[in-house]
Amino acid sequence: MSSTGNISGNGKRGRRLAHTRTITCRGYELADGLWEVELRLTDVKPDDLVLRSGIRFGGMPIHDMAVRVIFDESMFVREVIATTVGSPYPGTCGNVTPAYEALTGINLMRGFRQMVKQAIPVESGCTHLTELLALAPTTAVQTLVEARKDRKAGEMPYEIGRCHALSSSGAIVQKHYPHWFIAQEK
Repeated sequence: MSSTGNISGNGKRGRRLAHTRTITCRGYELADGLWEVELRLTDVKPDDLVLRSGIRFGGMPIHDMAVRVIFDESMFVREVIATTVGSPYPGTCGNVTPAYEALTGINLMRGFRQMVKQAIPVESGCTHLTELLALAPTTAVQTLVEARKDRKAGEMPYEIGRCHALSSSGAIVQKHYPHWFIAQEK
């Protein structure tokens, strides 16, 4: 059953918190004219967890990792900085962070997710850092919203055709962007 309302449980089933994953995405305008998205993931268990590397006490992060992607207004990646603050295997997981520098030079809007998979093979990277990078393109778009308000006249708004609500043949595009509306053949 799908809903656009409250996502919390409805009380019909008893439930106990077993895990919390928090992902935070932030976008910044940098003083040098570049842009940055900072993507961070933390995994926390409410109770103590026995790992092969030792006990992780409840409330302490099992994973605490971040990736910073610095890019220009054309969405080309200028620098990638990956960081592992906390992991189940201290001293090992963080060793792969330099691998993410291989993403420098690629474009966030041109097959970025696929290029991440090609540039960083599974065993050469970190599952969690790689998962975070999937959020970089859409976070970058949101970061540049204000900067792109001054786009060239006649240039189609980036968001058209990128989701169901903004389908080029949909009611929202027809109402708010009539110039870019494409009627579907019946």
